[in-house]
Amino acid sequence: MMMWKERLFLYSRRRHLMKTTGYHIIKKFNKSEYMMRNLDYPISNIQNVYFSKGKLNQQIVKTNLLKNGYCIVRNTNLQNLFSTEVKCDTHGLYTDRYNICEITPSQLKQYIFGDNYENETMDYAFGTDKRPEYTKSILGVNDEVSPSNFVNFHNELAYTDEFPKIISFVCITPSLTGGYTPLSNVRTVYNELPNDIKEKLLKYGIKYVRNIRDKKSELSIKNNKIDIKGQKCWQDLFNTNDASEAESICRNIYKYDTQWLKCRTNNTPILRVMYNLPGFMTIQNDDETVATSFVNSLLGMHGSFFDSYDKYYETLPYIERPLHSLWGNGEEFTKEEIQTIKILYQQNSIRFEWKEGDIIIVDNLWWAHGRYPFFGNRKILALMGIPWKRQENPLYVKSIN
Repeated sequence: MMMWKERLFLYSRRRHLMKTTGYHIIKKFNKSEYMMRNLDYPISNIQNVYFSKGKLNQQIVKTNLLKNGYCIVRNTNLQNLFSTEVKCDTHGLYTDRYNICEITPSQLKQYIFGDNYENETMDYAFGTDKRPEYTKSILGVNDEVSPSNFVNFHNELAYTDEFPKIISFVCITPSLTGGYTPLSNVRTVYNELPNDIKEKLLKYGIKYVRNIRDKKSELSIKNNKIDIKGQKCWQDLFNTNDASEAESICRNIYKYDTQWLKCRTNNTPILRVMYNLPGFMTIQNDDETVATSFVNSLLGMHGSFFDSYDKYYETLPYIERPLHSLWGNGEEFTKEEIQTIKILYQQNSIRFEWKEGDIIIVDNLWWAHGRYPFFGNRKILALMGIPWKRQENPLYVKSIN
């Protein structure tokens, strides 16, 4: 009953907002209202989402990745990947435990990343947020933070020099409402970008900004007004408790620009790192064709994500929020440029409704992904693999810093 009540509430509340406020001219939202607005985030007219059904196997994955750049398989029983049942003898006495799922986590990784999967899987060590970890290289998505926000399209870890060629998501529990994982074809997005944006991308690239907090300082504050839930602190990222060592790692290993700042509210230290990366990539595909893709985290890292995320972050300029992106010369993206890119992502996107046991395997250099806001419990696993290093790509397009 509660499920239907929540659905009816969502529907009636959204219609009420649209009818009484004009919908498009709402200026301020509480989190529920913001979430409902984002549930209506537009999608493209692309209707063909290709599904396979039945048992997952390596050949299905390879064929679909080469043809479509993604593979969605239904009715896999993968929602029981970590579930076990007790096996008893005829007298009801315990004898053993066995997995309900027809494949093991190791087999899953083999189907996705190939026979050399042990060397091909990746972790999330330098990712921006904390994620639950179920086994080595099988993570959860960070849905505890900002379920009311639309997570902008991005290519996974494209704000680093090493990121996965392949990323996969497994649906253990679909959300009650929303929670879709839309995909956008970044090859087509690049082709349709206005020439002036292409030229600026080639000339300047993208400057990524990360304002990384000090875990010890933030945790020492009672009733801390600043929500750092889900964020990685510099102790997590650089595996050290020494601030000078963390800064040295940034400068000498990663070649980042660094700056120590003070939080205007808590007066706690913040390590700001800044670095430039290209906004697109030209790569040779497995079938030896060459394609240029809009591979980046321009929107995913843009400070506007924190609008309606938290009252504190809303008061800060974009550059002071946990994450931000700029043109490589330090200039802000204009509202028109951001809107143009959002529209192109949307026009070249597909989405589907998660069902229990669904798995999607995606070419991370062909398709960007995002996340719709949602209500209800949602549990999605994430796997990343086949590490891709920019400097090892023979067709690497390096931006001018």
